[in-house]
Amino acid sequence: FPSHDNRDPMLSRRAIQVNDNNADAIVTNIALRNVSTYNTGGGGISLQRCTNTVVEDCDVELCNLQYTHGGKYEGGISLRYEATNNTVRRCTVKDSMGEGIHPIYGANYNVIEYNHVHNTRSQGIYNHSCGNNIIRHNIVTHDGLGGSNYYSLYSAGITIAAEANITRYFDDNDNTTVYGNRVAGYARGFGLRIWNAVATAGYSITNTRVYNNTFVIESNNGQPIGNAMRTMFESKGSAFQY
Repeated sequence: FPSHDNRDPMLSRRAIQVNDNNADAIVTNIALRNVSTYNTGGGGISLQRCTNTVVEDCDVELCNLQYTHGGKYEGGISLRYEATNNTVRRCTVKDSMGEGIHPIYGANYNVIEYNHVHNTRSQGIYNHSCGNNIIRHNIVTHDGLGGSNYYSLYSAGITIAAEANITRYFDDNDNTTVYGNRVAGYARGFGLRIWNAVATAGYSITNTRVYNNTFVIESNNGQPIGNAMRTMFESKGSAFQY
């Protein structure tokens, strides 16, 4: 990561946030194309309670710098809180102190395709307590690079996780499809990780489909660094084929 000593990002601020302050309102039919963000305290682009929105051909670079000042992770591009039926296509997320692309908390029925995520501290693409998403034809390289903290130790190029802190999203973890992706350089974790942290509450990740992906495992003096795939806790009715 570049040195941040001479930078003064707007800590905890996102460059672009599309949402309605009314919790019951839905923002629809927005298009963000050819947008570039750089040097932000929070994420670059955040969609919250949006539907039928397209984020296309955008570049997000050097984001989530708030983490270095004690802030929290978030995605360079985030789909949050019932952001449904949206598309993130042909975007680049580079040098994120958090995740790369992050659908979270009921962000269902979205398509994430043909993106390049490079050099993130946490997950490259993090499907987090949401389902019915399609993650396809993305290039995810050198992710999970952060130091000896919880997220980096269990990070991956692509993660499908049920770990909501909000109860109503515990069962939004089904029917995600992951195919045609190329993942490399995950030196601290896994190419793909399936993680169910709410299994003890009786919930599961079901019907995940993973196929036709390429995972490149790097080596150090002939010893492999990282693992292609790991399933942690309970995942029902799922099929995995690289």
